[in-house]
Amino acid sequence: MLAIEAVVSLLEVFRRLHHHANVPQAFVVPAEEPWPQELHGDRLGMRISYLRSLKDKLLPAQVEQLDNAGMVWSNEEYQVGRIERGLTTYKAMYGDVRIPHLFVVPHDDGRWDRDLWGMRLGLAIYSVRHNGAYEAHRSRFEALGLTFDRWNEPQYPFALVRQALETFHAQHGHYEVPSTYVIGADDAAYAAEVRGMKLGQIVHQIIHEELYAEHRGELEAMGVPLKPRKELMVDRICEAVRCYRRVYGEGRDIPNGYVVTEGSSAYPRELWGLRLGQAVYDIRKLGCYGDYRDRFEAVGLTVDDERSVSGHQLVEEKVSVVTMLLPVFRQLHHHANVPNAFVVPAEEPWPQELHGNRLGRRIGYLRSLKDKLSSAQVEQLDNAGMVWSDEEYQ
Repeated sequence: MLAIEAVVSLLEVFRRLHHHANVPQAFVVPAEEPWPQELHGDRLGMRISYLRSLKDKLLPAQVEQLDNAGMVWSNEEYQVGRIERGLTTYKAMYGDVRIPHLFVVPHDDGRWDRDLWGMRLGLAIYSVRHNGAYEAHRSRFEALGLTFDRWNEPQYPFALVRQALETFHAQHGHYEVPSTYVIGADDAAYAAEVRGMKLGQIVHQIIHEELYAEHRGELEAMGVPLKPRKELMVDRICEAVRCYRRVYGEGRDIPNGYVVTEGSSAYPRELWGLRLGQAVYDIRKLGCYGDYRDRFEAVGLTVDDERSVSGHQLVEEKVSVVTMLLPVFRQLHHHANVPNAFVVPAEEPWPQELHGNRLGRRIGYLRSLKDKLSSAQVEQLDNAGMVWSDEEYQ
């Protein structure tokens, strides 16, 4: 048997080259520097495995020699230790252990232990939480803050999401990120780590799916609106009406075509560009946001009840157009959940007379009016495949 001293010598070389001493069982000493020439070809991995099995029979002095050389007596213990060190470092850097499942420890980052560089830490944590890996060591992971309830797996550390939101605010003056907003791959205003981030989608998940739930208070303190978009829109309309009244007086009605002017000091920046006149028309004449009638009346908006919505010419036109276009959308996309921003393209097979039609907006209006449409109109739209709720569809 090779002397303990020789094994210690080889372990020290292995550690110097690989930055750890967990020698694979199949490892054979290569015939090259800096390995000792007389030990080229030695099956070091097999020797390490054999010594592990003999640990209880080795002399205390021999065990101490091997320990000092970094001997790994248990591969499982080594891997658990790596995960523990990874969790500890990640938490120190980002404040939590909600590690994205695709997270890989970066190379050349001195904040991480060298033997962790390149470790697929996110996948390791996913395996621990969902596949029962290292179940016997669960209490050790829990002591570091890892939970085993199911959560939405974040793609980015929260610190990066916060950084992206702060940059968005610096550029736009508010935190109302459109659901379709994606940070450009070449957008120099943002840090390189967040370019390409689907920030709008992440904010939607924060609001509706409890993503980063433990950071909700922090987001609210920043001023990020965490209400569903419908409630947020009602807030914006009410605030805009109050601003309008301050400027023009209580008695003046809001024209249908009125749009909040970009750069107006009379309105908060997040209201610039709001089509307030159209919004007020839709509330009064079409019954939009009907559940919030009391809030609108509290800011001085009266709502017409003189004509039923089902008989309104504009609504009839919308129903007719939607029932004509929805089957085309379904034929092309194999579903009928039309995005709010969708506009009918100027191409076949779309009806030429409806090219440029804002189908997504029409469907949004009809969704908000469902309770006021006639049963015949609802049936007509249902037969065309109408999706009444994006949440229900998802």
